[in-house]
Amino acid sequence: MTISNLSGALPGSRGRFIAWLRKVPAWPIALFSAAIAIVYAPNVIHVFGIHTDYENLLTRSPYFFHPESGHLFAVARPVAALFTNVTMAPVRSLADYRWTRLFSILTVCVLGTQMIRNCVLLLRVRVRDAAALAIAVFVIPAFTYSNLVAAAWAPHLLTPLIAFTAYAVLGRSNLFAVPLGIVAARRDYVALYRQVPAYCAAPAVWGAAIVFQVALYDYPPSALIVTVFPIIGILFSQAPRPHRTLIAFRDIGFVGANLVLYFVSVKLIYLPIVRLFITPEIDSRAARQSAFVARLAKSYEFHLDTRIGDIVGRLGNLIKVAGDLWFVPQTRFYLVVGAALALAMLAAKATASPATMRAGSATPPYVESIARLDWRRWNSEGAIAFYVLTACFVVAGSPMLAAAGGFITYRTIAMSTAVAAIAFIFATRGIIETLAGAVAGKAFGGKAADGAMGLIVLAAVISAFYTNYVTMKLA
Repeated sequence: MTISNLSGALPGSRGRFIAWLRKVPAWPIALFSAAIAIVYAPNVIHVFGIHTDYENLLTRSPYFFHPESGHLFAVARPVAALFTNVTMAPVRSLADYRWTRLFSILTVCVLGTQMIRNCVLLLRVRVRDAAALAIAVFVIPAFTYSNLVAAAWAPHLLTPLIAFTAYAVLGRSNLFAVPLGIVAARRDYVALYRQVPAYCAAPAVWGAAIVFQVALYDYPPSALIVTVFPIIGILFSQAPRPHRTLIAFRDIGFVGANLVLYFVSVKLIYLPIVRLFITPEIDSRAARQSAFVARLAKSYEFHLDTRIGDIVGRLGNLIKVAGDLWFVPQTRFYLVVGAALALAMLAAKATASPATMRAGSATPPYVESIARLDWRRWNSEGAIAFYVLTACFVVAGSPMLAAAGGFITYRTIAMSTAVAAIAFIFATRGIIETLAGAVAGKAFGGKAADGAMGLIVLAAVISAFYTNYVTMKLA
């Protein structure tokens, strides 16, 4: 079966799929919006300045472009350069930041709605899981900065909005990706070689690529928020295993190909043109005297760091910082995340049934979700989950791992932090499900796991609220 005749072969299924797309309840969106409003309430109730708020007030531009637009154009962020001043233009005093922060909170609510719809409609994730995961992602520390700083709206909030739109467009091609999975399962690589170009030629695929390129030209680290979808699909989707595996690898391939396209287009097309009009303002003497300035200067040149030792060192720091950031006390919490994943994998191996040990078998929906971490063969479900988790984590942090001028901060590794949060939630949920199921049966185990997942997300909401409250008190 080829992509060209697939739509005609499944008319009834396609009609049911389109009807199913319209079924998204309102309560998870309301729950998400309420959680976000509570978390960021201190930033609105009491207006205060933070980071560069006072400087932005003094140097604000009455014209279309923000004073830093030249810098943004120079580092290949033209979309951010065009829209950064949108939220700063109406600001006349410190009190006006209340309205920009309200606008940012509303933007986050729209982002949460997009994420929930993508998870439920495109990945077939349960509604309650989609709501919990969306809340966990958008209460990480990076989004506190995005809500507080008016000038951060374009790179940190508009970018995910565009990226989620790109993923929604890509999701329209899910049905047409089925032949890729069929020929891959048959190991018919000649047919796969022919099917891949046909799939990429689908309007939904290249249309999504164009939209995603816009997001990358806004702010690459924030555009990589789409890396949460492959890991969510592998761990939480109720779709059959072959389908969710196919979509996860398709998503990773889509993001990876677009990153390569972005880098090549910046180096060969964008920067040569921009350099004709904008010259980066870097003090060469300061760059020679300061390692920090020298490293910052490399961001204008888009150099890749090919030294393996440096990349491995950054990866180790990325694992530590991303594991720490999403949950209070934010000190050595990466050890807790790693321990939860290790325990979950041991529990999966100990409780695996003969059916789930066979490669290619389907995992029963959620009653045995821990089995998705059972790693007995290179192509077992646990192995695939590990491959996807590792790929998503590394790709999400790739702007800092591979770039010679990359810096690991809470703002630049937000998406790696989100991937770590999702993995921790699933691992903890699976452990509770296994323990409770062993004591009182599978039905009770599922309910206990849902309750544990809710408590984890509630704790994350409380810790994020406390962070914002303390920031307000100290400002």
